[in-house]
Amino acid sequence: MYEEMKKRIETTAKLGQISEAKRKEHKGFHEWDLVSNQRDHQAIVQILINGKDSEAVDSEGQPLPTLVYLSREKRPQYHHNFKAGAMNALIRVSSRISNGSIILNVDCDMYSNNSESVRDALCFLMDEEKGHEIAYVQYPQNFNNLTKNDIYGTSFRVIHKISSPWVLPFVYLVIVACGYSFGEFLWCGGTIQGWWNEQRIWMFKRTTSYLFGFFATILKQLGLAKTAFVVTAKVADEDVSQRYEQEVMEFGAPSPMFTILATLAMLNLFSLAGVLKRVIMGMQTKVLGPFTLQIALCLLLVFINLPVYQGLFFRKDKGSMPTSVIYQSITIAMVACSMALY
Repeated sequence: MYEEMKKRIETTAKLGQISEAKRKEHKGFHEWDLVSNQRDHQAIVQILINGKDSEAVDSEGQPLPTLVYLSREKRPQYHHNFKAGAMNALIRVSSRISNGSIILNVDCDMYSNNSESVRDALCFLMDEEKGHEIAYVQYPQNFNNLTKNDIYGTSFRVIHKISSPWVLPFVYLVIVACGYSFGEFLWCGGTIQGWWNEQRIWMFKRTTSYLFGFFATILKQLGLAKTAFVVTAKVADEDVSQRYEQEVMEFGAPSPMFTILATLAMLNLFSLAGVLKRVIMGMQTKVLGPFTLQIALCLLLVFINLPVYQGLFFRKDKGSMPTSVIYQSITIAMVACSMALY
């Protein structure tokens, strides 16, 4: 049943529309014909599986639970409160159907600051016989379906015990910290490439997503902007999946984050090229003395940004950098270098 549903969803995503045969099966599809804007429409409710129906059984003859499709009413003049509003709508529907007033929703981006919250809310945790054997444990996100080298640095590594005498230098010295984390990464089962990817993503996040998040929070607190809620695609096409399996970074979208990332990469590349040109031509050989560390740092940053350069100049697939991002990043980097020279 699951595989059949998955196939229908993937087929619909590829076609960009629902087949006429499927539209006739559910009246909810026809109600969407009257909707011109997904943020301005009436409530759409349909009972897909009636749990009270004796014929609602699975392939093994077991009764199926009630399944309801609900698209809550949305109007532009009223705030729909994102996921919190969706939960409120589900609670109202659940109270009508099953007389249940509590829904436990645990998602990858939802956390509780009180370990007793679930115990206080759900009665089965208070069972007199088995309640003492049940607990609610909140644990950091851990992704198991990763590639070998974890190209996006999304894994969670557990430090079992820190007993090395290098703990003190780990806090103060960058080189010792990197060496310690590298050895620890390998000891926990990681790879050299996986550790390098984690360092790269650590830097990418702090110059893009964290920067945008910081300014978005400031603007929201000042009342100058509202936080947007973007629904990400849940179905990946075959090309995207293939690139992920090959551990090739996905860019593709013309996002301002990619513009910043590409601009910084090009700025370091231009700077390194300018220094090497001056040294090779003998114009400023003395620069190697006082600026050796700066040149080494620039070289390291260029090496870190190799996937960005590949996406800018060498890749031709749909996951490469968009043309607009390429032009913008090169232009901004060249203007910045020109201002520094003149």
